[in-house]
Amino acid sequence: MIEVPEAPANHSTTLDTNSIPLGESSWRAILKYVQKVGDEAETSYLEIKSTLDITDEQGRIKIGNQAKVKIAKFLLGAANRLPKDAARHFQGYAVLVVGAEKENVQGIPRGIEQHDLENALGPYLDSQFPGFELGRMPISETKEVLFIIAIPPEEGQPIYPCHKNYQSNHKSDRLRDGAIYVRASSNTREAKSGEVLALVKRAQCQRKPPIDLEVSLNGSIYRVDRINEIMNSLYDSEEEDFKDEITKRYQQENVPEPFPQINFPSIAAPPSSSSMKEALTFWRDRRPKYISTGRKHLLGASLDFSRIQVVSRGRFIAKPHLSVMFHNCEILNWISPNDADWEKMVEPVIRSTDIFGNRYNVGDFSVDIPQVDPYFGNDFDNAWMTLEAESFRPDTPWSNRSATCILLARDISAERIEVTWSLTEDDNDKVTTGNFSIATEPIVDATDLVLKLFSNEK
Repeated sequence: MIEVPEAPANHSTTLDTNSIPLGESSWRAILKYVQKVGDEAETSYLEIKSTLDITDEQGRIKIGNQAKVKIAKFLLGAANRLPKDAARHFQGYAVLVVGAEKENVQGIPRGIEQHDLENALGPYLDSQFPGFELGRMPISETKEVLFIIAIPPEEGQPIYPCHKNYQSNHKSDRLRDGAIYVRASSNTREAKSGEVLALVKRAQCQRKPPIDLEVSLNGSIYRVDRINEIMNSLYDSEEEDFKDEITKRYQQENVPEPFPQINFPSIAAPPSSSSMKEALTFWRDRRPKYISTGRKHLLGASLDFSRIQVVSRGRFIAKPHLSVMFHNCEILNWISPNDADWEKMVEPVIRSTDIFGNRYNVGDFSVDIPQVDPYFGNDFDNAWMTLEAESFRPDTPWSNRSATCILLARDISAERIEVTWSLTEDDNDKVTTGNFSIATEPIVDATDLVLKLFSNEK
């Protein structure tokens, strides 16, 4: 049994309608709202009934005519909504709450099942009716609150008329065979001419077929061995060479000069051995960052880029948003080999500049400039790409030509990489997902990548 929720005096009089009204937490929030505001809660997507006749004189489950009419009328009105209007609340669903009113949750007798309702409502709804969901919240051993949940309407659905008459002394409890019922702001009524025409347009809309998307990688996923070892070796060599320069400079400083030194204004003096030592200390502190940046430069300039390719089979997709995840991978910016620069791979301790400016300049701390609206990145052990387009045309390959990147397997022993993706489109709440795998390239040694780029320089 679920404890009846209380509605404190200071409880908010608003209801969050962004979520789907399925599950206990959603029903509890709706029930609290009904307790607080009562009939004022009724809208085009929410209706309230304090009670319904669903038992006979002996207390056995027997859905009475009043209950049949009220539930059927609600479901007919909910089914005859326009999809765009319905989607503004509860993601298109509509809810009938039975067994609650303002400041009172009295419930109705427990025991009614979905098939009981379906059989009772069948003569009014016809076999082609889209159906409904049934939720229940027990409030005692014998009572519960029912939540009858109409599913979202869709473009291309027909108009759903009532299929059976029912006469009653109360106008609100009548049904007319052939009548078209719609949900108004707080009740269900017969449709007006403009509403009928709008539903005709809904029926005439071609219902989109399911998305059939082929996602593939136009490129390679690389495996690079000894990259960290080689980068550290290159930086060790840079440090040792610079130490030799410090020694040479120190020796020069301590050799007596036969003639007085003449300083020309246009030529800057070389750095002293002490300033060179300071530069080395600065460089050592930042070496891990330099290696990280240099590694990206080497890999980005020595490996070929990859692009995502998409083909939508037999279907136009408007304004698609595609998210692709490469599991246990790393993704990097591609760099043109023509832009390969040794000093971007191996940050020098001291950078040379123009002879008319400062002759030497301490190496700047390399900083990765963050991407504006990034289309790829790394999330823990996985690499992701986010791609948007104006459209995917039917059976026409599309690729992200402006988005180029490098993909690497984090585990060099991995012979295949798993890829998952998800797609959303404009004016469609459904999420389409898929997956594929791709074979990795043979292992390449990092030394070969260095030689590929700089064999003529070093």
